[in-house]
Amino acid sequence: MSMANPYQQYKRVQIETARPQELILMLYDEAIKQLKLVMESIDQKKMEATNNSFKKVQDILEELLASINPEAGEIAVQLQSLYNFMIRHAAQANIEKSKRKAQDVLDLFISLRTTWAQAMKEANA
Repeated sequence: MSMANPYQQYKRVQIETARPQELILMLYDEAIKQLKLVMESIDQKKMEATNNSFKKVQDILEELLASINPEAGEIAVQLQSLYNFMIRHAAQANIEKSKRKAQDVLDLFISLRTTWAQAMKEANA
């Protein structure tokens, strides 16, 4: 019987016990991490690593899309549009292996993460 990696166990517990707002923040963090890996792997011409990281980003965006509460009104519509744009832009960046387009998606994730973290902070104040 093999023992699980302690880091993986910690991450699993962290995810399982997180509030929904924290899960969104975790998704943003992972997308940012993966897009930074994309930038490195494009530079190193590691196409498989680039594709794998882009796939993870796309999976995260799909999960974010699925998590939108349609009853949230206009903000829900705007987030759906933004996430759909990011999905298309990331796919195009992957096809072209474009660091510029990957950076565009990364910048959007950084902005979203900053805004989300601030909203969480204000909601908990």
